[in-house]
Amino acid sequence: MKKYKLLLKNQAVVNATLPDYEISEAATLQKILITKIVVERNPRKRFDEESLAELAQSIQSRGLQQPIIVEPGPAEDTFVLVSGERRLRAHKKLGKTKIQALVRARSNHDGRERFLDAVIENDQREEMTAIELAHAYRALSDEYDMSVRDISKRIGKSEFKISRLIQLTFLDQEIQDLIERGFWKDYRLASLLLKITDKMVRVELAKRLFTQKVSLKGSLKAVERTIQEMATSTGKFTDFHEGTPALKIVGAVKQPMHWNMLMQLGQLPPWKLVVLNAEQTCEQCPIRSIASKSNCKDCGAVHLLRRMMEAAK
Repeated sequence: MKKYKLLLKNQAVVNATLPDYEISEAATLQKILITKIVVERNPRKRFDEESLAELAQSIQSRGLQQPIIVEPGPAEDTFVLVSGERRLRAHKKLGKTKIQALVRARSNHDGRERFLDAVIENDQREEMTAIELAHAYRALSDEYDMSVRDISKRIGKSEFKISRLIQLTFLDQEIQDLIERGFWKDYRLASLLLKITDKMVRVELAKRLFTQKVSLKGSLKAVERTIQEMATSTGKFTDFHEGTPALKIVGAVKQPMHWNMLMQLGQLPPWKLVVLNAEQTCEQCPIRSIASKSNCKDCGAVHLLRRMMEAAK
């Protein structure tokens, strides 16, 4: 953080403390008409109404503590917002017609620097969701031709984290909405889901995992198992066709709480010790959270019991 001397319209000089990236030279502090401000783009899409109401109340009672930042707009007497959309929205809630703003020199003509500043500001304040941040990084890559390394240097985050977040943007919108609601944003799960070429299977599977609150470990195993099921049903996963019964495959991730190898077998052996050990084995199984008739059909313990019972006939 640095202190900058800001030149007022009446030539008075004041000091202001602002993040380093926002102001690189003297800027003019003005009160400008809100109707003259254009919000071209903000990587942050969601604004909590309760939080905005609290900010509006604070501004009403204490005044604006930090001015918004704008640049001259393309049309005469217009300004493009660089930073402070929440403060601008709060002013509109209060019915105010003007807002205090720092008018800095126009940074560039394609909007990249303004967009970068907005990403940095929201990211530093942790005001963006993972999906919003992921789309912001992808926009910097796709629209402004910035490499992951370039973004990493400007944003101040590792290349690994940036590339893994960008991966989330390739998921279906339905799955991205689930992530916004609390579904796992783990890059390994995203990578596995993207290997499922049928959208209906992919989306329905994610919805079921989210609804049933399956753990991350269980979700990874469920998706891996679904991929295996699809490969088995088609002979080759990459040749998967639309006609595959998606819901039947998705059904493999149901979580019957009492399913075990004895139910899988369909009958009980006559010896109690075997029954006891079978139940304990199932309780300790690493895929217990996604046990089902479909998932347990290849279990070695089931085959063992079947052979034992056939030998006892």
